[in-house]
Amino acid sequence: MARSRVEMMGLQYEAERLVRSGMPRAEVSRMLGVHTQTLAQWALQGNWRKKDLDLERSGRETQRTIRNVASAHARRKFERETLEAQAKVVRQAIRLIAEKGPGAEKQLARLIARVRELPRLDGPAPAAVEAAGRSLGTARIRPGKPWTRPQKPYDI
Repeated sequence: MARSRVEMMGLQYEAERLVRSGMPRAEVSRMLGVHTQTLAQWALQGNWRKKDLDLERSGRETQRTIRNVASAHARRKFERETLEAQAKVVRQAIRLIAEKGPGAEKQLARLIARVRELPRLDGPAPAAVEAAGRSLGTARIRPGKPWTRPQKPYDI
């Protein structure tokens, strides 16, 4: 007895759902009562063959890796710039202390007040701690929360 078109569409939808969830095709075939060759044909038409699914996963992982690496580079650049700005302030403070000239104390007080505006370097981000000893591409970083530069200016 032949199946109706609607029943075949339902079986095809269910087969795709099960295969995408990771169930082996042979098991899906037995469970749904559909020949494996029919499943192969549906997978080819619907682009849910094993190689298609692997390619989809690969693309997502590649994009996640690119985001992780870009975020790490941005953070490293910010840390370098912050450390350079802090070193510049320290050099200016040492020069003012060494001068001991008129107005040096006032300039030093203004410099110290501006130091409070400098951004602080946090401890390592939770993702960086989790990624310790592994590649940034394999780090498990929560999606949607890449590192962003603080908004305060720090140029002296």
